Amino acid sequence: MSDPQLVGLDLRRATLWPQTGIARYGRNLLRAVQDDPPCDMRVRAIDVDGPSAWPDALTVGRGTPAWRRAIQEQVSMAALSAHLDLLHLPWSEGPLRPRCPLVVTLFDLVTIEDASSYELGFRVYYNALLRAHMRRAAAVIVSSQTTLDAARERWPDRRFHLIPLAVDPSFHRDESEPRTPEPTILYTGGFDPRKRVADLVEAVERLQKRIPSVQLVVSGVPPPAFIDLARRKLEQKVQFLGYVGDEVLAAWYRRSWVVAYPTDAEGFGFPIVEAFASGTPVVATSAGSVEEVSRGAALLVSPGDVGELADSIERLISDRPLRESLAAEGLRRASTSSWDEVARMTVEVYRDVLAGQH
Repeated sequence: MSDPQLVGLDLRRATLWPQTGIARYGRNLLRAVQDDPPCDMRVRAIDVDGPSAWPDALTVGRGTPAWRRAIQEQVSMAALSAHLDLLHLPWSEGPLRPRCPLVVTLFDLVTIEDASSYELGFRVYYNALLRAHMRRAAAVIVSSQTTLDAARERWPDRRFHLIPLAVDPSFHRDESEPRTPEPTILYTGGFDPRKRVADLVEAVERLQKRIPSVQLVVSGVPPPAFIDLARRKLEQKVQFLGYVGDEVLAAWYRRSWVVAYPTDAEGFGFPIVEAFASGTPVVATSAGSVEEVSRGAALLVSPGDVGELADSIERLISDRPLRESLAAEGLRRASTSSWDEVARMTVEVYRDVLAGQH
């Protein structure tokens, strides 16, 4: 019997930015694969130097600053790839010329389609990598039909595999945990321009004129300009959590009244399904894959319509039966997928690629 083939799964972002959806995707995928390891391959994490959540991780150097990561990607990871049978990049930051077959997970095309919203250095480097990886990839995994359609239009000759994602098990309902005394709106997404977080602040400001006790809670570390805007408009009715562990964030999901997710483009929308799994209703914009992911379990509004966003949040806060109905539908929606299935389908992609090399 031949030796198992070696697959490297890039989980550096799961160490550097553990609260992101891509980090949770990588963590849960690796955990599910290693819980039921395939007999014909070994899947190991690629991580930065230092303590790692994965004892058998393949390390490639320090994770900061950004210029050091760029060297790490183009030198250390390129060298490592010579010892792998397959390299899987959940985020398109890896060697331009890997020395083994490449699998890429593509969540969205927003850095290409809305490039002007990103800093010049980032979009030049990242988009160059993304285009190069899409040309070289033996297989591309996408998490939504929306992304699949957009990617096929741009790269019609690539081999795509649609694998819908599951919810991190940290996020679950706990009926013994009460909601906050005051109506709380939770935001847990990113802060690039497509996320429309300024719209959310304006919507909450309008809502406070009708429901003075409403408050906004924001996880992550926003840019200073957003913090200044939110404090100026909402004063003491905004709370910034910073980066928190999944247990703390999961508790906020369960305790909040509404999760808000305004966005112009989305490849999957992890905060939506995390809210569903927590039994908390969602107001989101009907953009990108949001309708596909929510499937009738969220209130959807038009991107950029602040008034509609404020009215929909108010409707949920004021209508308990509606909140409970949407929460029940969200729980049903979140229960339809599992990481075991994601792992099984992903391993089949690996096998397909590896078989094509012989």
